[in-house]
Amino acid sequence: MLKKQGTSGAGSAASYVAGFAATLLSSLTTTILLLIYVFLLINSRAHFKKFILKLVKPEDQANTKEIISQTTEVAQNYVSELAKMIVCLWIMYSIGFSVVGVNNAIFFAILCGMLEIIPFVGNITGTGLTVLMDLAQGGGSGMVIGVLITYGLVQFIQSYILQPLVVGKDVDVNPLFTIMVLVLGEAVWDVGGMVLAIPVLGMVKIVCDHIEPLKP
Repeated sequence: MLKKQGTSGAGSAASYVAGFAATLLSSLTTTILLLIYVFLLINSRAHFKKFILKLVKPEDQANTKEIISQTTEVAQNYVSELAKMIVCLWIMYSIGFSVVGVNNAIFFAILCGMLEIIPFVGNITGTGLTVLMDLAQGGGSGMVIGVLITYGLVQFIQSYILQPLVVGKDVDVNPLFTIMVLVLGEAVWDVGGMVLAIPVLGMVKIVCDHIEPLKP
């Protein structure tokens, strides 16, 4: 009986680790493809600009150029400021997880920071994975509470200190519409769609602000 239970427990742990590794590999693959797509789009931005300008009337050329300039600026600012935010999160999570005693604290800090590219959902997912792995490795309730306290402190600092100072108001959109486009992005293209949802929404907002029929 004991041998069967031990074998069953080992099999469950191995299955969990295998599932976690498969999910992590899938997310990594999606991230790499996303970076390739973004690089190709940036590399071809001049062609896209010429294409768009050929579609509009001559009297609308100036307004179109202004829209293209502002949307490009929003996308660039979002990426650069999000990178600064992720680095700050890496440092804070690393310190917090190390103090709590999490095994492989730096790895989970990097994971939680990288998942921040998916607003609302990413940070909760990263913390949940950290808690589950701690439990699988034999961590007690004290460590779980410590991880949750770390998560709460980091989110407080991020929301009320880092967000206004680092990210700013470059992609200032309504939280309700943020959640809606995240759900839509996930339905269209899983994780990649969720990553692109916020900057795309910011660019759509600029387009609507500059075209009279779309302002409402």
